[in-house]
Amino acid sequence: MLNIISFPRRIRILIHRSLERYIDAVASKVQEKILNITVLRRLDVVFWSYFEKKALDSGNPLLKYGRKYYSQNDEDGILLEVLRRLNLSTGTFIEIGVGDGCENNTIILLMSGWAGAWIGAEDLSFPVSNSSKLSFRRCLVNTSTVVEEVGLGLCELNLASKTVDLLSIDIDSYDYHICEQLLKSGLEAKVVIVEYNGKFPPPIRFVYPVDEPWDGTDFSGCSLQSWVDLLSRFNYSLICCNVTGVNAFFVKNEYLEAFGDVPKKVDDIFMPANYNWFVQCGHPVSARTISSFL
Repeated sequence: MLNIISFPRRIRILIHRSLERYIDAVASKVQEKILNITVLRRLDVVFWSYFEKKALDSGNPLLKYGRKYYSQNDEDGILLEVLRRLNLSTGTFIEIGVGDGCENNTIILLMSGWAGAWIGAEDLSFPVSNSSKLSFRRCLVNTSTVVEEVGLGLCELNLASKTVDLLSIDIDSYDYHICEQLLKSGLEAKVVIVEYNGKFPPPIRFVYPVDEPWDGTDFSGCSLQSWVDLLSRFNYSLICCNVTGVNAFFVKNEYLEAFGDVPKKVDDIFMPANYNWFVQCGHPVSARTISSFL
């Protein structure tokens, strides 16, 4: 029997992600065969009704803006409302963990005229080498390399190396340590989006080991309380968790006035894990669509 555990870390991660994509593709094909378009659309309506009620029940007004365009779940709509309140129509970003470039938190910003750097371990589905808006560093970052890789990515676009408008991190493992390293290096962002482990409600503290790859279990990521502890040290406050309990949104304390209607307690903002509902918005994503904005 093939022993994947003995493979190098980078190979294990690539095998795991390839298997995930294969399983998703097979599931989509089965879904198409079993369910017709009408049934799927009616299921979509049921799902949206469920999440709209959940958003309203949460007491956090930001959740009602949740929409999926190119994000994994409803993060796009929340982010756009956060940026609207900050009067940020354009700006700069860093996103670490971008997949193949067809689903992440900053595609919608690229389409809105923003510029920034992507860092990820996979090849993108489209070329970016000639883009003046997006740089891409293909690498599996760790705490020793992330500061340099971010700096190089921003430098390729002649952007400031220590100040951006948005920082997003989603690498399914030692995200906490990557974020801590960047903030300790002096990097500042107005908004920070991080993935948290929604199986650990506040005040539980949990942090994944540094520079260790994820094995696909719930021994992963970082609890929301641990994120709050870390980011508060750098003058950030939690303002929202998305409806499926995946991503948490933080803003610099100096901008909190724009979020006076948001709950103040971590327990009131926390959303538990409720994954794997959102599949796509409209037609399937085309890499050509995204690359046309570069």
